[in-house]
Amino acid sequence: MSNSESILAERTQWIGGREVDSTGDEVMCIHDPADGSAFADVPVGHPKDAEGAVTAAAEAWNDWAELSPAKRGMQLRLAATKMDGISDRLADTLVHENGKTIGEARAEIGMCRPWMETYCELGLQLAGRSVQTAGDEILFQYCNPRGVSVCLNTWNAPVIAAIEMVVANLVVGNTVVLKTSERAPLATRMMFQECFDHLPAGVLNVVNGDGPNMGAPLVSHPGTSLVCFIGSVNVGRKIGEAAGGRICKAVLELGGKDAYIVDDTVDPVAAAEFIMPTCYALSGQICSSTERIYVMRNVYEPFVERLAALASDLKVGPGMDESSQMGPMIDETILANVERQVEEAVGAGATAVVGGKRLEREGYFYAPTVLTDVEDGMLLMHEETFGPVAPVRVIDSFEEGLKRTNDSGFGLCANVLTESAPRGIKAIHQLQAGVVRINAARGGILHCSQEPAKDSGIGMGHGMEFLHELTYRKSVRWQGSISS
Repeated sequence: MSNSESILAERTQWIGGREVDSTGDEVMCIHDPADGSAFADVPVGHPKDAEGAVTAAAEAWNDWAELSPAKRGMQLRLAATKMDGISDRLADTLVHENGKTIGEARAEIGMCRPWMETYCELGLQLAGRSVQTAGDEILFQYCNPRGVSVCLNTWNAPVIAAIEMVVANLVVGNTVVLKTSERAPLATRMMFQECFDHLPAGVLNVVNGDGPNMGAPLVSHPGTSLVCFIGSVNVGRKIGEAAGGRICKAVLELGGKDAYIVDDTVDPVAAAEFIMPTCYALSGQICSSTERIYVMRNVYEPFVERLAALASDLKVGPGMDESSQMGPMIDETILANVERQVEEAVGAGATAVVGGKRLEREGYFYAPTVLTDVEDGMLLMHEETFGPVAPVRVIDSFEEGLKRTNDSGFGLCANVLTESAPRGIKAIHQLQAGVVRINAARGGILHCSQEPAKDSGIGMGHGMEFLHELTYRKSVRWQGSISS
């Protein structure tokens, strides 16, 4: 360990309700994105750790599954109350390992308790159905927990993403092995180890490690009944192939290349102010960040002017500085990808109205950027950027915006700003995305499930339909006697 104090015992996993030494000797160093300094060491992991975690979860499953949803929910609600006592430590740790601003970290931690309580309520409503039959038999369907669920976590919103996957699985009766992100494992591990420690041993296991040493063995383990993953398309494909190879259910939420269409019925200045936070929150490192903007020609110039002014005014700095409005990228790899895409675009004729370069300071900072004169063939218009870059392209019609938005391998979210009801209705019908927002901000979808389109994933996410993904429907036909 280096700058962190007692975040977790070094080189341990949390398996069977207790800290155990990791089988492997190798460790990964977690660096503070604000200055690149070493922050903590965590295990690389080992297949034997994966074996132990799945075994512990399997041994705990029958007893956990036999509890009523109400009793499982009571234990999860108790975990939610414990979070209040460690929320400040969680937020501080999240800033140091992830790079987001302290305000963003507090907001993420603050989402956890209401999301947990929501899933506890939804767990009580999870139901199958009965079918009308003859009087001497009963035919019904109910939702059966699948068994051991392996949850592979993301790094950009690690606490709330883990909460949703873990709590949803636990409330339906699955037991869980959560693999934390190797980029940001600390706050997640702390939260579950300190707030969920009252659960029966083995119901929840939290392991640290990389993909080859921990993730792959967990997915391929014959005791794993379900895999939930949030992350990139490339990694998601590998997970889906490994799970599918042994006919294991996989729910995958993958990347996005979300677009905004701005038509000529809206105030372009107001539109720029509305869109700006979706471009630069968490330094653009959100799967639903705005990565393409299509603006109709007669409102294009005032839109770009206002967006550029807003981007220029953002205060970029370390996340622990309360005045910082945007923090660093999480590491050099993610930063280098942003640099590569912007340099390729500028070299092909794009104009960096503001930003367009790494900031000359310690840490992994990239300037808030607005690009114009972009073409759809450029990398930053069709590959996921995951950085604070807003490419703006002029369009001559609303229909052109719909076509260009759909001309992508991604289909996570799509957004439209318009005062025209016919255009809004057309967008709903034609946009190929799991979420379509018309004049609406990000968020507000926990109760409304959706399935990503195209390469952005498979399986319903959020809400009741997510709970159904985590169970299988069992039909029961019961006759009064064998002579019926």
